[in-house]
Amino acid sequence: MPDRSLSATRATPPLTPHQERPADPIASAVQRVAAALRRELPPGDIADLRRLRPDDPASPAFWKVLAAYVAPYMDIPNGDVARETCEKRWAVVLSAMAHLKDLLGGPPLGEALAACGYAELRFVRLLRARPSGLAREVAVATRYLAAKGQSVDPVSLARLVLTIRPHHGETVRRHIARAYYDKKSHQEKEA
Repeated sequence: MPDRSLSATRATPPLTPHQERPADPIASAVQRVAAALRRELPPGDIADLRRLRPDDPASPAFWKVLAAYVAPYMDIPNGDVARETCEKRWAVVLSAMAHLKDLLGGPPLGEALAACGYAELRFVRLLRARPSGLAREVAVATRYLAAKGQSVDPVSLARLVLTIRPHHGETVRRHIARAYYDKKSHQEKEA
């Protein structure tokens, strides 16, 4: 039986110390995770990622993916509190991506939600959610997208969860809102 461990199946080697970090580390890490979900991770690991809870990411699959596909492309904080916060946010992202495994690669999050009829009230809750409620709102949106078979850009989803600086977080939310309402307006004009 072939070895299905992440180290044996990783298509992209980790960065070596002399290599520079990518210009867009979130996009690089998310794209690597998306490729791994589609082609490399065994079904049991994907199921574990779907069941992840941000407050208890006690899944071997989580730690393997974080080590193999995220850490080589992003700086993960060293301090205990900052590191735990980062890990919790990645747990939300990885769980969402595992739910959307076959739908990764599509329009930005806002546009995707509008395209499949995601309720405006739910959308506003998603945008206004603070860290304590964001995991729940992302899970609701992710399951809705999956149920509707709507593809989505996983990078835009990850940015919503991972962008923690206030100004940058607002910019991310504005991009998502703009895409949602532009799509809704376009749909209304066509109706």
